[in-house]
Amino acid sequence: MLARAEALTESRRREQAARRAREAAEREAEAAKRRKLRLQALRGEEERLWQEVDKLIATRQPKSYDRAVSLLEDLRDLAVMGEAAEAFTRRMQGLAARHMKKPSLIRRFRTAALVP
Repeated sequence: MLARAEALTESRRREQAARRAREAAEREAEAAKRRKLRLQALRGEEERLWQEVDKLIATRQPKSYDRAVSLLEDLRDLAVMGEAAEAFTRRMQGLAARHMKKPSLIRRFRTAALVP
């Protein structure tokens, strides 16, 4: 009887683990779909986004830095999709060089893997 109870408990654990894995996969797929749609909506807006990044950085405010990094991540992904990753890297390196005296911003760049 004890063995049967343990078997049932183990079976329920496996079922719950499988359900959680399915749900996580569904959430990831939905997030990827939303990300792709967002990037498609931004395509062609790259120059405007770079200008917005410059304006956000100029505020020297942490929340603006976070928004700038988010836009830079979009720009990076757009560049990769459009086979322009090298151009993005060069521009990003120039941006980082201009703002080296802003450690908080540079730390955000590194955390987002925008610069080495």
